[in-house]
Amino acid sequence: MNARHITAGAVLFATALMAGAPAFAQSTQPAASRVGGDSRFFMRFVEDAGIVPSYWLEGRATLTTNSPAFDPDTRGAGEADFLGISPIFVLNVAEDLEFGTRVALVSRNADNGGRDTGLSDLDLWGKISVVSDPVKIALGLMLTAPTGSSSKFLGTGETNFELFGGIRKDFSRITLAGNVGFRVNQDPDFPDVMIEGKNSLLFGAGVLIPAGSKCVLSAEWAFETERFEGMKNDSRLMGGAEYRQNESLMYRGAVGGGLSNGSPDFELTGGVVWLF
Repeated sequence: MNARHITAGAVLFATALMAGAPAFAQSTQPAASRVGGDSRFFMRFVEDAGIVPSYWLEGRATLTTNSPAFDPDTRGAGEADFLGISPIFVLNVAEDLEFGTRVALVSRNADNGGRDTGLSDLDLWGKISVVSDPVKIALGLMLTAPTGSSSKFLGTGETNFELFGGIRKDFSRITLAGNVGFRVNQDPDFPDVMIEGKNSLLFGAGVLIPAGSKCVLSAEWAFETERFEGMKNDSRLMGGAEYRQNESLMYRGAVGGGLSNGSPDFELTGGVVWLF
């Protein structure tokens, strides 16, 4: 059994434990309220149908291990570990419209090359809620700008964009969610690596479970077909939790693992959110 299968099994086990957590939480805490737009997923933070109520500013740290190689025979382009620190800023406009941006300061440690540090590519998105009852449906567009160094394999050197849609259905003790997307990936401008971009399809599903008055648990699956010619699709599981300390402060954390050869083996993320 390889590391990917061990990690995936651990995530599945954690998700199963989470499914039973609300019953325990309800016996020890006040009754939970329904999930709102300020409870969000981790992997599909953008594509989710949730709309932030006002302003969201998050500082997030992420560790990712054994991300697939672009070319195992080219120095620096092999399988790599990432450590990133990312600000995420989102704002609500006219209640139904969300704009956001995120970028990361990343340290990339490739198996067949040295460690490189720099900015990642910059994501900019806009999303509008088109239906709010009896389900929530949102449609949006995300643009990825080439702010990351392609010579260090921290970015592609090209501008890409994604069209997406998300849906949520709220019940008294659980929220079910799904998302789909279409991403246009141009040929990356990597040194010494000739690789062609491919248009990719995205699918995702998840649950949000209120566990008491301040905690929300999450479990999500995200899938994307291959972005580049010759690479594999990316399938991941992630389980997480958020704790709302007060109206303005929230803590979030999650752990996940890859299910396919085109995904990282392990991912750990945590952040602090200021809501204002």
